[in-house]
Amino acid sequence: MDLGGWLGVAGGLVSAACAVVSVFQARKSKEERVAAEKVAQSLEVLASAAAKQQQAPPWELLWSSGARYRLVNMGAETVDGVEIECLAKHVAFDVEADSKPTSIDSHASLSFIYEESIAAEGHRAIRVHWMRSDGTAATWESPIPPKGS
Repeated sequence: MDLGGWLGVAGGLVSAACAVVSVFQARKSKEERVAAEKVAQSLEVLASAAAKQQQAPPWELLWSSGARYRLVNMGAETVDGVEIECLAKHVAFDVEADSKPTSIDSHASLSFIYEESIAAEGHRAIRVHWMRSDGTAATWESPIPPKGS
């Protein structure tokens, strides 16, 4: 075979090698695309879960002692514009706050007195009003927990 023939064979081999490399790169690119799509889906799920968690009421209502109860901010952020409303009638109800509305820091609480009388009527519960971090108003209702719980 002459030099031209050898160059033709070598060129063919190089072309074949390039084709094989292209196939492998295409597969790799597809795998990378699939992996990137999976990562993007995972990030969307996490973002959605975080948004739902932010929208969930951060409150827990606990009995302290006697007629004293605590509204606890279980969220990660300070909550502003907090007001507690008693839904029952003819009960002794007093929120122990310096100002109304008030702010409650993360994992801090606001105490209040809830004592029923014989004439008590209505729903044995409170309604909490507050402002979310995005500026929207929110409400949450909870029954008054039994004493000793």
